[in-house]
Amino acid sequence: MGPPARPPTLELEPNVFYSSGILPWLSHHPAVVCPDIFFLTGWYIRSLPPDEQLGILDIPLQVQHLLSPEDITDVWSDIQAIPVNCLISVYDAI
Repeated sequence: MGPPARPPTLELEPNVFYSSGILPWLSHHPAVVCPDIFFLTGWYIRSLPPDEQLGILDIPLQVQHLLSPEDITDVWSDIQAIPVNCLISVYDAI
């Protein structure tokens, strides 16, 4: 058997994604569509807060608390940012 299939990523609007699957890497300041019983449509769009954005990059919580809002913007906006777990895997392979 091969690896499990990843859930498809569905972009509903520019930079707005269905809340399952893998977030496209080059999507800065993404928003997700989530189910909600309080909306007539049953769905709502929400932005990812800074802690969730940094979580995508595997930035530990202890480090997140040390970052200023400007630092968070700089980290998230850096197109060359690579999730920490990816860097660790590469380092371990060397």
